[in-house]
Amino acid sequence: MENRLVKILSIVSDESDLAVLAQFIHEEQLPYEYLVARSVAEVRSLIPFPDVDIIIADYKLTDGDLLDLLDLIVGKPLILTTAGGNKNLAAEVMKTGACDYLVKDPRGSYLQTLPSLIVQAIKRSKAEKSLAKQRCSPDISMQKQSAALEAVALDRQRTAAALHTSEKHLRSILESAAGFAVFRLTLVEIKPFRAKVDFISPSIKEITGIGPEKCSPAQFKKIVHPDDLERVVEANREAMETTRFNEICRVYHPAKMEWIWVQVMSTGVRDDSGNITHINGIFIDVTEKQTAREELKQKARDLENANLALNALLKNRKEAKATLENNIRANMNNLVFPSLERVLQTRLNDHQKNHLEIVHASLKELMSSFSRKMSTLFLSLSPTEIEVANLIRHGKSVKEIAAILNISTVTARNHRQKVREKVGLKNTKVNLRTYLLSLE
Repeated sequence: MENRLVKILSIVSDESDLAVLAQFIHEEQLPYEYLVARSVAEVRSLIPFPDVDIIIADYKLTDGDLLDLLDLIVGKPLILTTAGGNKNLAAEVMKTGACDYLVKDPRGSYLQTLPSLIVQAIKRSKAEKSLAKQRCSPDISMQKQSAALEAVALDRQRTAAALHTSEKHLRSILESAAGFAVFRLTLVEIKPFRAKVDFISPSIKEITGIGPEKCSPAQFKKIVHPDDLERVVEANREAMETTRFNEICRVYHPAKMEWIWVQVMSTGVRDDSGNITHINGIFIDVTEKQTAREELKQKARDLENANLALNALLKNRKEAKATLENNIRANMNNLVFPSLERVLQTRLNDHQKNHLEIVHASLKELMSSFSRKMSTLFLSLSPTEIEVANLIRHGKSVKEIAAILNISTVTARNHRQKVREKVGLKNTKVNLRTYLLSLE
């Protein structure tokens, strides 16, 4: 073909198809320039009719069909595109001079064969025009006419061989699939739903335990887990409207004698009238993935139960601690304090009385929150410093503290200063005894 842009007239009624075609031409960097028309009226408004190398057209248009344009397109290279494999329709249009036809698929895979079809269609049209011209010229020999016919026939043979090789490779890929299985169904009846299997990968037996010769929609329903069946049937019913099916369910594998998880995804293929005629889909074994997901859910439930048990344990421990404190407080109030108070009423010297008063006050402190606060807030205090802090809180002077603890006044003063530093009162004017009393 000459090194120039191929001129294409694209008669496409669906804007999405046009966008896919434009994107394909751009991504593949194809040497095409194209004009777009979306209806019969729009094509007829192109006056004069454009000089194009080839026409790519949908059969069904918004205001008619391709047959309404025969007077304009006859004699020009034409590739017909349809949404379904309607061979009768294709044959009718081919009689008008169409070079070939393409069945669209949802993923746009049909576009991969479009460039080669365009080349072959233009070559074929040129050969046929040349042959017609030769027939009209009496000085052209029969030998040249025969050679031209042979060239056209050879070109058709090459195209058929290329298509056959492509189909062979595709079937080889599908038949050697592992871990998944692809299928194609022909819809027989919508209500009730009935479909026959056109093709299914042999790997379906590895996935479901049912061979391709026995696999059918009815057989599949028999092996679906009872808990999943209603959901699968409902999803299939919705797919008749949306043409999309995507469900994960359990099926019983007779060879493994266990339930396995499969994901089934499919897409309906509509004809030019908008009716679903075929269903293309895929089976995927997702048992490992689903099992991992279920194990993760179980671990989450176990963790939640462990948290509940721990919270219950902490609550019981807190209640037990409160009960123990109440028992100790009751015993101290009923048994210890009465006896200690009777001893304080006896004849004691000042030194003995001071010590007993400190013991009495300290025991009461144990029953209050002061000791707990001192032990938790001021962990850096030494035992002697805690004792000094307790005496300060009871209003004892440095001299009295020294006498009670049997230490020097200087040592008692140093302990008092250390307590101020450790509780954060260094270089402040806050009274230490006032601060300690505020901890109650």
